[in-house]
Amino acid sequence: CEVMQQAGLFDEGLIVWQDAPPSIHLGSRLIRRLIEQRPDVDGVLCHSDDLALGVIFECQRLGIAIPARLSVVGFGDLSFSAAANPSLTTIRPPGDLIGKEAARLIIARIAHPDAEPERGVIDTRFTLLHRQSS
Repeated sequence: CEVMQQAGLFDEGLIVWQDAPPSIHLGSRLIRRLIEQRPDVDGVLCHSDDLALGVIFECQRLGIAIPARLSVVGFGDLSFSAAANPSLTTIRPPGDLIGKEAARLIIARIAHPDAEPERGVIDTRFTLLHRQSS
């Protein structure tokens, strides 16, 4: 959102959200809603690969070509991401590093319960895996 705002391209109407656990079914429902609201949308970034797979399935049912008409990107690099058809472009977070940082913060808090908790962003980096869906 920040990058889109800086580029002068942010549009709140492009964010489709439902307070529910990510699932393939939810991805299907959300992309249908987005297409109804914004038929000109040409790309979708999902916060999980489950949602992205639902987007792909719904687009296939609706005859929307991926990536020619709509690009889809997920997050998580789940086991099915590379095997999907088309294979899913996704962001692979470094799970081991995230776990180590979480453990470090928990141990520090236990060791010093009265200390001010560490604040700020911990940059763990990520890898963009460009596949067929974008």
